[in-house]
Amino acid sequence: MNKYVKYINDEFKDCNDLKYKKINIKLSTIHIFYLETICSSDKINDYILKGITFNKDISNIEKDLP
Repeated sequence: MNKYVKYINDEFKDCNDLKYKKINIKLSTIHIFYLETICSSDKINDYILKGITFNKDISNIEKDLP
């Protein structure tokens, strides 16, 4: 496990609204963390996950994210 992912999971282990998504695209892995009390799952799906999964070339992913 990535040391940053482990750190976030350890720091928020008692936080029930922390959500984590791991997405594998080609040879890269994207880790997404969000707090459900701040961001709805629907918005994460609509604006982040769909953008990432539709764009298989993640080398310039910042331009596709809001």
